Amino acid sequence: MKIAIFNWRDLENPRSGGAEIVTHKYAGYLARHGHEVLVISPAFKGSLRGETVDGVKIIRLGLSFPHNYLFHPLLVYFYYQKMLKNNVDLIIDQIHWVPFFTPLYVKEKIIVFIFEVAQPIWKRQFGTILGFIGRCLEPYFYLTYRKTRFLTFAETTKNDLVKFNIPSGNISVNVLGNNVKALKKPTVKSLNPTFIFIGRLVRGKNVEAMVQAFAEIKKSIKDAHLWIVGRIQDKQYFTVLSSLVKRLSLSDAVDFPGFISEKKKINLLKKCHLLLHTSVSEGWGFVVSEAAACGTPAVVYNVPGLSQSVTDKKTGLVCKSNHPSEMATLVLKLMNNKKLYRQLQKYCLKSVKKNSWDKSYREFVKVIHLS
Repeated sequence: MKIAIFNWRDLENPRSGGAEIVTHKYAGYLARHGHEVLVISPAFKGSLRGETVDGVKIIRLGLSFPHNYLFHPLLVYFYYQKMLKNNVDLIIDQIHWVPFFTPLYVKEKIIVFIFEVAQPIWKRQFGTILGFIGRCLEPYFYLTYRKTRFLTFAETTKNDLVKFNIPSGNISVNVLGNNVKALKKPTVKSLNPTFIFIGRLVRGKNVEAMVQAFAEIKKSIKDAHLWIVGRIQDKQYFTVLSSLVKRLSLSDAVDFPGFISEKKKINLLKKCHLLLHTSVSEGWGFVVSEAAACGTPAVVYNVPGLSQSVTDKKTGLVCKSNHPSEMATLVLKLMNNKKLYRQLQKYCLKSVKKNSWDKSYREFVKVIHLS
């Protein structure tokens, strides 16, 4: 089969995240099994016009300039008409906020990849006016997709799609594998209580709520430390976070190492006591599974994605009111209850062994054949 994936970012893009990792995993699997796989994505600063990574051919359209993604759906349309029409077997339309509207012009088989709907994030990311417009328009984006097969990774996303009038029977919820091999037993944690957040530093991650929670924790645990790990994609937002850390007198207790290597990330996850996550919404808490494989439970907000990736009271604790003070209370509960903490650690290591990439790939192939 010849398969084209219409994507908003490829794995090599500095702004890529968990969604791009998963997409590339699937693309690489297809390429290893004899399929021709193309990923069509926007150019970015310093990018090649085209390259092959793990057997997957990446084609980048347009010029590299701020907000070039605004023109990407149009460029994809023209590329399809010129290069792919009647010359491809399957189109994978990956929705990230906005779709490519492929049912309007693609005659070949279509599958939609979607990790999350953007409803909770519009206002957070774009402000009140543009956020309101985005929230109002988003349900209409899906009008042309009612006969299209969807693949997602959380029941919460499936429920959101059903609210957009996508038939439940057209939506498959797939399991995800884990990039981190589960430890046989938990390793020794840092001497001082240490917590970690891992993710892109953008407004949708709501990192300031976690900093406020940490300030509450610090009142009870004087030697506590927080790592905020991730690429700085929104410099204004990073300034807000840095100012908040200083205002709360946490500069000596909070580290911003930026983007780190996979090896260092895993080492940190092994040493830290808890993963903290206060995102507005996630397609799936990929880093939650990675932390679990390192014997590190998570305390998270009760939002789409995170509420699915954390099994409450088994692999971590899920907030109910999504407030910094509540998160602080749950963290202190675990730090003061060693028996409960060790139970969570054991279940973390047990739970991640249930899912594998091989199982995820098999389910993915089933979705292709169903479409």
